[in-house]
Amino acid sequence: MEAIGHLAGGVAHDFNNILTVINGHAELAQLMMSKNSKAYKHIEDVIKSAEKASSLIRQLLAFSRQQIIEPKIIDVNKVITSLDKMLHRIIGEDLQMISNLMDNLPPIKADPGQIEQVLMNLIINARDAILENQNQKTDKHIIIETSKTHISDSYASENPDINAGDYVIISIKDTGKGMSRSTLDRIFDPFFTTKEQGKGTGLGLATVFGIVKQNEGHILVDSKLGKGTTIKVYWPYTEWETETDEDRKRTDIKVGGNETILVVEDEVNVLEFAKEALQNSGYKVLEAKDGIEALKVLKNKSKEIDLIISDVVMPDMGGQELSEEVNKQYPDMKIIMMSGYTDSQIIRTGAESQSVNFIYKPFSIKTISKKVREILDRQT
Repeated sequence: MEAIGHLAGGVAHDFNNILTVINGHAELAQLMMSKNSKAYKHIEDVIKSAEKASSLIRQLLAFSRQQIIEPKIIDVNKVITSLDKMLHRIIGEDLQMISNLMDNLPPIKADPGQIEQVLMNLIINARDAILENQNQKTDKHIIIETSKTHISDSYASENPDINAGDYVIISIKDTGKGMSRSTLDRIFDPFFTTKEQGKGTGLGLATVFGIVKQNEGHILVDSKLGKGTTIKVYWPYTEWETETDEDRKRTDIKVGGNETILVVEDEVNVLEFAKEALQNSGYKVLEAKDGIEALKVLKNKSKEIDLIISDVVMPDMGGQELSEEVNKQYPDMKIIMMSGYTDSQIIRTGAESQSVNFIYKPFSIKTISKKVREILDRQT
């Protein structure tokens, strides 16, 4: 598992750089043509395919617990409700989905995208299990439930896979074909699947497992052949208040500006895309190929530069070392780190504490422009 995790991380970093270039230049090409052009549709297909590739990479990182996350205080019930229409489309008209959501459910600290990943993967697996059930008399339904519980110290001491504390439980129950003991023992293994060739990557439940463990949660599975499966996700809850609609309205920001931005990136194609995307939004862009060159540019033009965007993994001097030097020499300088993946300490601790600003590869023109405007407008 550890070896596969390292492999996934290395592939993700290089592949996300490639996807950034593919997506980015496809977007730039679209900006130069009419939507009525025949070529526009072909470019749209390129972007959609690149997004699917990016999704697969995120799954690889999720199961290896190396996915970069942006945790927020969220209400799980609201996430489930917001996905309701999409989930119904996924399971189809023949299956029934029932929601039993606990009132006044405590909020959790989580990346909303990860919670959506967990729900989507569990629902898809539940749907497939029901469709594969040979017992035609069985009711075809999936039940989503939320509740809360407390894990005592004594229980945790007897079950080392879970810590004592308070948890929100997300439960997905299906009336599918169920699983044998031998299958249950392997369901979280990456690339293990009981589906036919070409009908599954074997990453769905491995992704769920990786996400839950990355967030210090726990997962339990109960299954009986011919009678269905229940999967319960235990997620630590918090007493912090969730973000309100008014909070979100206040964070709506414009994009574009006329400030000067220093982009630090060793991959030439990624640098060129980032530069052109920012220039299209009105910014003046300076460039550097690594941290050492960036410090030289800063020495001569620090008063002109309003923001630095730096890759994390670079030769000679990477983004983490650059960030440390900039904080010492130019404490008021704003910095955004960008990465497809890295196991650097600045990623693991900074992202969770929200002490470091990030943009994740592959990113779009809109994404980078919005993030830049957000950080430039943020009060120090």
